[in-house]
Amino acid sequence: MEKTIILNDDDIRMKTERLAFEIMEENYEEKQLFLVGILPNGKALAEQIIQHIRQNLPGVDCRLITAAPDNKNTPNAAVHFEGGIEDSGARTVILIDDVLNSGKTMAAVLREILQHGPARVKTAVMVERAYKDFPITADYKGISVSTNIQDHIEVDLGSPAAAWLM
Repeated sequence: MEKTIILNDDDIRMKTERLAFEIMEENYEEKQLFLVGILPNGKALAEQIIQHIRQNLPGVDCRLITAAPDNKNTPNAAVHFEGGIEDSGARTVILIDDVLNSGKTMAAVLREILQHGPARVKTAVMVERAYKDFPITADYKGISVSTNIQDHIEVDLGSPAAAWLM
């Protein structure tokens, strides 16, 4: 299988910083933000974004919540949360994942979060695919990639970080 690099380590670092600044620009008046990182890579991306927010907006309390869907291939999957999702009522929640593929995973997590009555929900991803099954888009995105149904995108946020189209 041919792998084409679409983001290298420097690209991901710059795009992560840009995602954080876009989130800060829109939410600088908030007292508390709930960043929900979808396991596994969404959590790592959320942690990096939280570092930037804490450095630049120390008055905003950022809470990391992890979301673990039982099955990433269905919008009806049960989702397990760690970190206090029940406290997110009437607050701004930002769902974070590495790739927005079909939209099914994001839909499953969103369905569960809406039960807690957040004031606003936004989405942030490193890579947004143009081909999706569900009408879910990213409010904050590192890059948009036109793909077809056979394409796959892989993101590694380790060191060095990279994203590939396969």
